[in-house]
Amino acid sequence: MRDHCERMGWEVGATYVDAGVSAKLQNRPRLDCLMRDAKAKRFGVVVVHKLDRFYRNQGALWAALRTLAELNIDFVSVSENIDLNSVGGKVVAAVLGAMAEVYVDNLSAETSKGKRQRAKEGLTNASIVPYGYCRSESGGLVPEPSEAEAIRLAFEAYATGKYTDKGIATLLNDNGYRTRYTTQWKSRPWTKDTITITLKNSFYVGQVRHGDKLYQGQHEPLISRETWDRVQSIRAERCRVHKTASPVYRVYLLNGFARCSVCKSKLRVQHNYNYGYSYYRHTAKSRGIECTQPDCAIRQEKLAGQVDSIISGLSIPDDWQKRLRAGGGCHGHEGQTVEQERDRLEKKLERLKRAWLDLELTDEEYQAERQRVRDRLAAITPPEAAELAQAAITLRTMGDVWPRATLEEKRDMLRLILTAVYVDVTTGEITGLEPKPAFAEWVHAGNQTRGKGND
Repeated sequence: MRDHCERMGWEVGATYVDAGVSAKLQNRPRLDCLMRDAKAKRFGVVVVHKLDRFYRNQGALWAALRTLAELNIDFVSVSENIDLNSVGGKVVAAVLGAMAEVYVDNLSAETSKGKRQRAKEGLTNASIVPYGYCRSESGGLVPEPSEAEAIRLAFEAYATGKYTDKGIATLLNDNGYRTRYTTQWKSRPWTKDTITITLKNSFYVGQVRHGDKLYQGQHEPLISRETWDRVQSIRAERCRVHKTASPVYRVYLLNGFARCSVCKSKLRVQHNYNYGYSYYRHTAKSRGIECTQPDCAIRQEKLAGQVDSIISGLSIPDDWQKRLRAGGGCHGHEGQTVEQERDRLEKKLERLKRAWLDLELTDEEYQAERQRVRDRLAAITPPEAAELAQAAITLRTMGDVWPRATLEEKRDMLRLILTAVYVDVTTGEITGLEPKPAFAEWVHAGNQTRGKGND
């Protein structure tokens, strides 16, 4: 493509590469940035290697091409030599686009059919071997002695009816069992949540699931059918008993995005029915997450008062419209730094792919690290100018309605603008806010206006 640009005398202003992301997806970080830059008239021509590398969805393809045409931006496919200014070129593009979409649909159907057939043959489609098993030399799944013992202990203890999910987690931890070490997580203590998932997994009774269907697996069951049925019967009965009680709807202001300022793990919200108050509990150590802060609890009222002060005190600068015009859309606040970070992450994706192809990384390691890089790429994709303007208006309105809002309304407003609230769990002080991209400019500016460092 660069050779073609040189032959045409075009200067390459920017490159947009969504490494490792399927072209059938409409929302891709760099493609989204390309369309924003197109609307900002940052270039006059879009050059692609092949049409199916731009889009493999007919509707999305023509919507994008129509947008470029309305902006008087030319589109060139180097390999196919397509001229969209001619009737013939448009026909060729339509045919190639349809072929690409059919290819993707057929590939998806064939993949789904292959997975269904594997399940019918009793083979798992999971990319990671389930806990309790390991690969044999022939490639099949066989019980892993230590892990299999943990699974049997969990099911057999629960079948007695004397344990809850949390009780089973404590039992396994007290007996020295830990979850498996992976590329994403270190080996850690069992929790109520991991036990809940485990006790619902029919793989341990010798079955393989595909969609909503179960098939007899080729692997050796770790528990008997009798034990499995007993466990599911107890769980169903406990669930029925719980549902007969009148549910109490409680609102938790920071549920889902209150985090430890050190380890960044989520704080768990709990309610004390004896004393009638709610609190956020730091449980990193009990979950096996490394953190210098102790496991402790913070009353919701203490955090709520601080949130009231922060949100009510947010002040959007009077010159916000001038700042927005100066920002330049996709390359506004700290644009150069964002571009450098994006380029670094895209190059990292390429290095990961090469390492995987060279067998330096396992499939699990490659997939886990690639997802982490993709998540980071998505997080730094800056918003459009229109989004920033709407965000500024939203924050100005929020400051007026916040004092009169209910706890539920305040929670919903926070969910609109924030992804995380960081808390020093030892002092109970809020140390930072992590705003959503569209609100970052104004939350930063608002805090600077207040003279505080909550961002």
